Formats: sequence, C-alpha cells, structure tokens
Amino acid sequence: MNPTNQVIINLVVSGAGPLARPPIDHERGATLTRAIVATVALFSLGACAAPTIRTSDQSQAAVGQVPAQVLALAGPYQDLQTVWLNPEDGCYWYRHGGQVETTMLPLRTGAGKVICLQNSDAPSAAG
Repeated sequence: MNPTNQVIINLVVSGAGPLARPPIDHERGATLTRAIVATVALFSLGACAAPTIRTSDQSQAAVGQVPAQVLALAGPYQDLQTVWLNPEDGCYWYRHGGQVETTMLPLRTGAGKVICLQNSDAPSAAG
C-alpha cells in the first residue's frame, strides 16, 4: 500500500474527511424541542383566554347620562343601552354582541358617521 492510500484510509476510518458530520449535541436538541413545545403551548392556551373589554367607572356612562341628541343621531342598528363616552378619543362607543364575540364599536349615525364630542362638548357626527 502506498502512503497516499494509507492517508485516505486513515481519514475515512477516523471520520475526519470532508464528508464527516459534526457530532450531534443531544442536549441542545432536547433544549430546543422543549422551547418549541413551551411556545406552542403558550400560544395555544392564550387563544383560549376570554377577551376582556376595558371599561372604568369614570368612562362608563349609563344610557340616562348619554345626551338625548346623541341617541337621536344614532343609527337604528346599534344597542343604545350600552352607549358610553370614551375619554381617550371623545367619541361614543357601544357594545356590539356578535355571533362569535362581543366587541366595542364606535357609535355611528344612520349615515355611518362616528358620533364624537366637539371642543364645546356638543355631540357631532365626525366624518
């Protein structure tokens, strides 16, 4: 056997040749698997959480506290029993109970314009 063949045989037998794979780190693979499973579980459980509707005693107004002008402007397809003024944007909102979920939606006129307060605290229909 010539010396060149001996070197090639040694590389193939030792696994140090160009086709050799790096050693498998089983601990790293297990850690990665645990991280993936934990992430999937977290997102799966998060999807089961009940949606929360943010309301506070200061911003929640009973229908008796909503001006008659606002109720007169509102379109017929909205629940006027749940109307409240949102202090963040100055607009009136109502609770819409859909088939799948309950959502807070802006109160709109019959023409579809959002009902908000102007600077003078009089309700107006914003475009």
